[in-house]
Amino acid sequence: MKSRNVFVSHIQEDEAHIQRLYDLLGRSGFQCKDSSITSQTPNNARSEEYIKYQVISPQIEWAGVVVVLITPGTRASDWVNWEVERANALGKRIVGIWVHGEGGCDLPESLVKYADSVVGWNSGRIISAIEGKDSWECSDGSEMEDREIKRIKCQ
Repeated sequence: MKSRNVFVSHIQEDEAHIQRLYDLLGRSGFQCKDSSITSQTPNNARSEEYIKYQVISPQIEWAGVVVVLITPGTRASDWVNWEVERANALGKRIVGIWVHGEGGCDLPESLVKYADSVVGWNSGRIISAIEGKDSWECSDGSEMEDREIKRIKCQ
């Protein structure tokens, strides 16, 4: 079974989709080793800076790929945008995934700027994106037509 270390950026209301994603990928023989912050891994910190740099940032650093679950609430999340910006600053691969049935919503601004790939809820496409294939898809799997800039990482 293939596996990757991932951090899943999401809003709290979408937490159940993380397990659905792992189940989908598992049926295709792909395992995600997860460093995401969820209700199963809570913290009691109150300081936003502490949460960002002492709790979340090390989890992103550990992961090879940051996956962003795309739903209508994702765009307005300051936390999701910060996590994507932090992942970019750390040179991580960033993959947006349209959650099944959530098409037609706007992408978070940071995802528009920094994502390497955005794909629909399809195990083959998700695995390809996690493994390094760059593609920009609408939630239905069709190609995004208005993607102008290809992100290039310096080595």
